[in-house]
Amino acid sequence: TPILGIDLSQHNYPRGIPFAMLPRLDRAGVRFVICRASIGTKTDPSFETNIHRVRSRGWLAGAYHFLVGDVTPADQAETFAEQVHLVGSNHLLTVLDVERGGRPSYWQAVNFARAFEALVPRHDLGLYSNRSTWASFGNLDIADHFDYLWQAYYSVRGQPPPAELPKRPPHGFGGERSLLWQWGPYIIH
Repeated sequence: TPILGIDLSQHNYPRGIPFAMLPRLDRAGVRFVICRASIGTKTDPSFETNIHRVRSRGWLAGAYHFLVGDVTPADQAETFAEQVHLVGSNHLLTVLDVERGGRPSYWQAVNFARAFEALVPRHDLGLYSNRSTWASFGNLDIADHFDYLWQAYYSVRGQPPPAELPKRPPHGFGGERSLLWQWGPYIIH
């Protein structure tokens, strides 16, 4: 059975997810939330509040960093690591978000992963991307640099989700299978 989760950033709720929303998400089956911690070298002002509220529900919390191409990967990894340390890295999923909109390169993603590993040793780092973005990098292997894949796999915009979600995520890419998979507004494990 799929386990549902969502991702959050200041774009959803600038001051953090409202407490009143949490019971509704609970009833919908949400059991984990991955919150944006940083983008480039800027921190997401809703991150700490979101993480604390997610953990107060007993859900698994995660943090993601949106990689941009015009800032060094080392500087971005440092910003992200500071945010991860701020909320405590125990039982925290950590993910690098690589999308075309940020204009990153494959090597920037790899160098970010290396820098993050040096700053937060022995902590898994996942990759969030989609098949077309990764194909634009030549569909290079990710298994040597990332511990799992969160695959963006959207339904057609404006269509409701299917009545029954598929039992398994789609096949992965870059040599890694999808551990997490985002279908439209939902994240499925």
